[in-house]
Amino acid sequence: IWAGGITLAIAGVLIVKYAIDIGLFGRVFTPPVQVVCGLLFGLGLIGGAEFAHRQRARVDDPRVSQALSGAGISTLYAAILVAANAYELISPLTAFFGLALVTLGALGLSLRHGMPSALLGLAGGLAAPALTGGADVNVPLLSTYLALTIAALVGVSRSQRWFWLAPLALIGGAGWSL
Repeated sequence: IWAGGITLAIAGVLIVKYAIDIGLFGRVFTPPVQVVCGLLFGLGLIGGAEFAHRQRARVDDPRVSQALSGAGISTLYAAILVAANAYELISPLTAFFGLALVTLGALGLSLRHGMPSALLGLAGGLAAPALTGGADVNVPLLSTYLALTIAALVGVSRSQRWFWLAPLALIGGAGWSL
């Protein structure tokens, strides 16, 4: 199940590029279309996770919805980063807010689908500023973002009784201060 989820995440990142490299879509599959397809694929994977979660009678293993949710979150992170860093379709600040929104979604999904979504939210949420601007990010904005991200991670940690998540979030936040 986990191998399938990882494969879907990689597919979400690479399949569009491969189709372009072999000339499958010609001029129709422009960079903006690629990004939109990546976003739609990520949202589709999250929709599949919701469907699997609701069909417990047919899908008896909770890892199916966890893997689909994780693959969708990873694909959304990748699509936003490609839009900002590879194609420069959006500004670093817009990418930053997009990644923050995906992080918020990942934390929300963790309440429904479990720890893998929380771990992706932790990693993506703490890495977002570095991936979209690093040292060029506005310090008050960065501080506010990190405070909100860490607070959300601690809240999820407390509500789900994942006591290991809060210290990881605090260590990650301390890493930014160093």
